[in-house]
Amino acid sequence: MSKKKQRRRPNQPSGLETAQRYRRAVRAYETGNLLKARRGLQALLKGAPHHVEALVLLGRIHASAGDFDRSGSLLHKAIELAPTKAHLRLHLGEVFYQAGKEDEAIQALEAAHELDPSNLQTLDGLASVLFKHAKSQRSVELWTRARIYLERYCALAPTNLPKRWILAECYDREGEVNKRIRTLREIIDIDPDDTAASHLLAAAQGQDDATTTDVDYVRGVFDAAADRFDTELVDDLKYQVPEQIRCRVDDILPKGQSLGRVLDLGCGTGLVAEAIGDRCDWLAGVDVSSRMIEQAREKDRYDVLHVATLEDHLNETPDPYDTVIAADVFMYVGALEEVFERVRGKLTETGLFIFSTELLTEPGFQLRASGRFAHSDAYIRELAARIGFAQIQGEQMTVRMEGASALAGVLYVLRRGTRRDFECARRSRGGGEVTQGS
Repeated sequence: MSKKKQRRRPNQPSGLETAQRYRRAVRAYETGNLLKARRGLQALLKGAPHHVEALVLLGRIHASAGDFDRSGSLLHKAIELAPTKAHLRLHLGEVFYQAGKEDEAIQALEAAHELDPSNLQTLDGLASVLFKHAKSQRSVELWTRARIYLERYCALAPTNLPKRWILAECYDREGEVNKRIRTLREIIDIDPDDTAASHLLAAAQGQDDATTTDVDYVRGVFDAAADRFDTELVDDLKYQVPEQIRCRVDDILPKGQSLGRVLDLGCGTGLVAEAIGDRCDWLAGVDVSSRMIEQAREKDRYDVLHVATLEDHLNETPDPYDTVIAADVFMYVGALEEVFERVRGKLTETGLFIFSTELLTEPGFQLRASGRFAHSDAYIRELAARIGFAQIQGEQMTVRMEGASALAGVLYVLRRGTRRDFECARRSRGGGEVTQGS
């Protein structure tokens, strides 16, 4: 008995036709013609609804258009058809992350990692999502989970410097000092010219003879952070110094009185200008980072901006100022004698000097494991008296968050004067010690 030939249904494409349609859709996708790619994939899936890669690509197209529900539905269908393919769960994790569903993204990426433990893209995704989640939640447990995947990533890609830097930060958040030191040494072994790693290694090892921070390190840190600086510092770390400066200015000056000609040292992206610009007759900003200056220039809050170190600018500018402000700057200076002298030399007769420090309970100043300097109140008061600042005020405050803890600092207001002026003011306030503030 003869066998009947099996016939395709009229609308069912052959395997060759399906492959050709998929290749055409991929070419359209790769050349940016997403509409053509989407229509081609939709037509393909009508005749071949179990084409896994077509489901994935269509899901990615919907995700790029912001339709995360439809994208997720397509990817879930692909996973049902091919449950052992790790890259499908990787794509699903990426879609969840784009949709702002961090917990679901982590779950999908962990499932992908179980199926393919050596996939660097999955490890990268897991580490990145967990690290970002840890920063927003200020959770040591999440930093630990991120660190586990970073260790695995670095074992597979030992020369990847960006990942080793994040790993070092995770160790710092966990309080693993020795492991952080080891990781910084590994970074230096890979790149001996890395000034940031050398500086932070010295800080982590408790180097007690450091008096300042390498300019190249500071420039590199803030050039790299410029594009996301305001979001991370203000929104994520709850940075409060500019607002505290505004409160002190409003306390010191009567309503309507100006700070006059103002110099903002280490102006960054212009957060201080946003806080006190309306109380300035004229405002100049200076910063060592050209990228930060670009961000400040876009805000259009300054009359003039300079890319320079604060020491060079104070040496070279011929102009006197009524007020000099240094918000969150002296953390990168250390020894302040020279800076205080130069600031005093640029202030008008009764000019104000407003600045913040990180609070040190021990004498003098100290380079911390964070790579920043902290200063004691006694050091600031003695230095102010010796160089010729009077009417000192110091109020303790929260600078910002440091991991899960508030970082204690002090906001000072000094007025240019003689040592006699300072001694009189000191006696009248019982010594001028730091008072508790917000």
